[in-house]
Amino acid sequence: NTGKILYEKNVETEKLFLTLNETCKMLRLSRPTLVKLIKQGKIKAFKPSIRVWGIPVEEVFKFEKSSQK
Repeated sequence: NTGKILYEKNVETEKLFLTLNETCKMLRLSRPTLVKLIKQGKIKAFKPSIRVWGIPVEEVFKFEKSSQK
């Protein structure tokens, strides 16, 4: 179960938000695909600055869980 792997990684880093690159690696998605999912509202994220995305770890878990169905 990859959910446990993501959870264990999150506990180690104790991060509440992930970058676009970190999220891409965890979900095994390309950057354009991840940005498309964010713009479609399938993954909630925010932009604290022009070039930086912040993706809540909980959103990564939710998306992963919903994509396993």
